[in-house]
Amino acid sequence: MRPRKRSWSINLRPWLGLFCGLLVCSHPARVSAANAGATSGSILKNYASARAMGMGGAFTAVSDDVAAIHWNPAGLAVLKRQQLGMMYDHGLADIETEFIGYALPILSYNETLSGTLFARKGLKQAVGVSILASQLGKMELVRTDAGGAFQDSRTISAGNDMVVSLAYAARVTEDYGLIKSGGNEFHVGAIVRHWKSTLAEQYSARTTVFDFGCLSLRKEHGFRWGLVVQNLGSGLKYKEKTDPLPLTYRLGGAWQSSVPAIGAKALTVAVDGTADRENKKGVAAGFEYWSRSFAGWRAGYQWDQSNQSRWTAGLGIKLPGYSTGSIILDYGFQMINDVGTTQRVSLTCEFGAPR
Repeated sequence: MRPRKRSWSINLRPWLGLFCGLLVCSHPARVSAANAGATSGSILKNYASARAMGMGGAFTAVSDDVAAIHWNPAGLAVLKRQQLGMMYDHGLADIETEFIGYALPILSYNETLSGTLFARKGLKQAVGVSILASQLGKMELVRTDAGGAFQDSRTISAGNDMVVSLAYAARVTEDYGLIKSGGNEFHVGAIVRHWKSTLAEQYSARTTVFDFGCLSLRKEHGFRWGLVVQNLGSGLKYKEKTDPLPLTYRLGGAWQSSVPAIGAKALTVAVDGTADRENKKGVAAGFEYWSRSFAGWRAGYQWDQSNQSRWTAGLGIKLPGYSTGSIILDYGFQMINDVGTTQRVSLTCEFGAPR
């Protein structure tokens, strides 16, 4: 029996080929069908950002770039310019993940509804769209006859996933007359995702997933906090079995400011707390230090109730020479207890007139 051909594929490696030399390549790993099923929901936990990985995943209250589509959608309303982001991730067991996303901030004035003034001043909104795809490595498929005698074997794809996301965010302080800001800002956002998954080139399923988030900024003091509910939906059904979505709650806080005393043009310190559908809890902490030059340094730590700890580190390089925007190359590295490492590289392009 011939293996089915993939009906879709996304390959960002030609775009990022110059940077993927940073990654450590390994030979294809053989994984079992059970492992493929166990990782089928992991794509919803992949947050498509080398920057966030370098900060240990403490990014809920930061979320100030195009990766907010997969962290906290409310952060899209913070953007001042359009952003295009791409990411490549070479993970454990030869799992590869690729991402491309686009975010567009919108600022409109004098909004009216049935002749009534709807926005008191500039109404800050943003929309975003992204595609996240992963390939779950290879597995050996062995066929036997009715008596159990070996017939043949072949190598097939353990599975692949694709998630298409649409996001919307808005600033609700004063714009809608709902909240008096007092110089602060409050943003809300929502995401709808279409997830398609295929296992062992034979079983396919698809579902719709929703995320909701909020983000508060106290600009004068540099404090931020964010709250996100991720992966709401009915689950992914393969034949007669429905796998529940990895419902997750995230609460994060961050502080951002310049600290001239230590030469920091921008310093960010962030902490996240998480809880999932099974009430498993985790904590993540990280920092980001941008010097007066073009380089940013990151480090972080993750811990969860399974006693898995992960140290992370990262580097950001802002390419010079762009007066109307910027291009930032990010690299992230994560070490998992006695298991191995995963590495990620992403590219973010900011362009257009500020909104």
